Amino acid sequence: MKRSETSDKSVKPRETQKTLGRLISYLAGDRPLLVVIFVMILISISADLAGSYMLRPIINDYIIPGDIPGLVSILTILGVIYLGGVVAVFIRSILLNRIA
Repeated sequence: MKRSETSDKSVKPRETQKTLGRLISYLAGDRPLLVVIFVMILISISADLAGSYMLRPIINDYIIPGDIPGLVSILTILGVIYLGGVVAVFIRSILLNRIA
């Protein structure tokens, strides 16, 4: 069996501009929904980053010194941040299913 010549070379897509324009025109009616989805993505990413950045101060300022009441309060704040991220991901998934 012989390999075809096109399988060895990369093939450029034809009419990329037209294809992207057509895809964008399909989504144009859902522009407000796409804005909300984008905001939900930003909220979920922010919650993940905030949670990661809070770990070092939690360890250094509350766990090592043994400040249990402070640890409980900062973990409550961390839980609320993560819960906000989870809610944003949930809303985003529901809204994405409406577009499809």
